[in-house]
Amino acid sequence: MTEGPPPDCPESGDDGFHAYAVSEYESYPEAVVRGVGIAADSDPLGMEPLAHAVDPDAIEDAFDRRRGRTPNRLAFTFEGHRVVVTPEWVYVRPEE
Repeated sequence: MTEGPPPDCPESGDDGFHAYAVSEYESYPEAVVRGVGIAADSDPLGMEPLAHAVDPDAIEDAFDRRRGRTPNRLAFTFEGHRVVVTPEWVYVRPEE
């Protein structure tokens, strides 16, 4: 797991921005839900299902390293937050 946000992104907590490192022990959809839960200070079990915003399998498939190519990022809105997923991070900011 990578420590701290990468140097080229704003620090977590500034203007509601949060960076959540994707653990090797969780799926990308799990990381999205946890990251948004932390950013929104909400219990992930009380949030709408991620599938209402985006196909969780599509997120996982997009970052499947066995395919040899992964996107730089995926972006979507979930629970009133703008979410950007990269191979190592989930970035979350409240929608403006």
